[in-house]
Amino acid sequence: MPVLSRKLGIALTDLGQLEAAATAYQEAIQRDEKRDDARSVAVGKGQLGTVRTLQQRYAEALDIYIEVREFFQGLGELGSVATAWHQIGIVHRQTKQFEAAEQAYRQALAIEVQRKNQAGEARSLSELGNLYKEMGRLEEAVAFYQQAADIDVELKDLAKEGIRRNNLANTFIKLERYDEARRELHRAIACKKPYGHVATPWTTWHNLYDLEQATHHPEAAAKAREKAIQCFLDYRRIIVMWQNCVLWLLRRLLKGILMRPNKNWLNIFIQVGSYLFLNCKPFSTVRETLH
Repeated sequence: MPVLSRKLGIALTDLGQLEAAATAYQEAIQRDEKRDDARSVAVGKGQLGTVRTLQQRYAEALDIYIEVREFFQGLGELGSVATAWHQIGIVHRQTKQFEAAEQAYRQALAIEVQRKNQAGEARSLSELGNLYKEMGRLEEAVAFYQQAADIDVELKDLAKEGIRRNNLANTFIKLERYDEARRELHRAIACKKPYGHVATPWTTWHNLYDLEQATHHPEAAAKAREKAIQCFLDYRRIIVMWQNCVLWLLRRLLKGILMRPNKNWLNIFIQVGSYLFLNCKPFSTVRETLH
């Protein structure tokens, strides 16, 4: 049952029903406490902390993450400790406590370096880039993004590399280093290509269009705009097909539920079904992160 409650919490978080998600996580935590499963309790609290952050209940989220960090420190689970520091950094950044955010990100980075976890290093470096960009320290932000991208290249992680390239391009534009921004946007487009519409390539093409317009290259701008429109229209066609398939599946599921009525499962069906039909991207993967 705790596993089911946590999965329900994840679904409700994606639906934007944050208080309901918090309730699901709290129920899972209570069940894990009754089973004396301290580690699962800590995992559940970490998930609850994410909901509180999304609700902008930052003081509560910070207390949760500190408790979770200390628990995993006691177990010697450095990966989970690094994740807790990462989340603490996010809370501080969102509350404009930039010095505390930097300290938290650097703690996470140090742990990932110690663990020789390059993917974790890249994540922390990218977050430091985001932080420095927000503080207006653009040259330093570029350095962090570039380090993160270099690791992604080494790991052959095109999806993450595409994100760093976009961040680099946006920062170069602020610095009026337009040739470098153009190079990074083209590289981001190449990185996104294997992932199709899930990677929202039209947004990068649109950024390139804006850049070409600003630098007075009308022909290149027109080509970028055409690609952005075409990518988006292709995406919309796939979405319609996806929604039709989901609708067919939901009808079949609903028929089965109505044959053996259960109010709780019917409510869950309505919530998740509405989300799938209206919002899901076909062939999507679990959201990062998005930061």
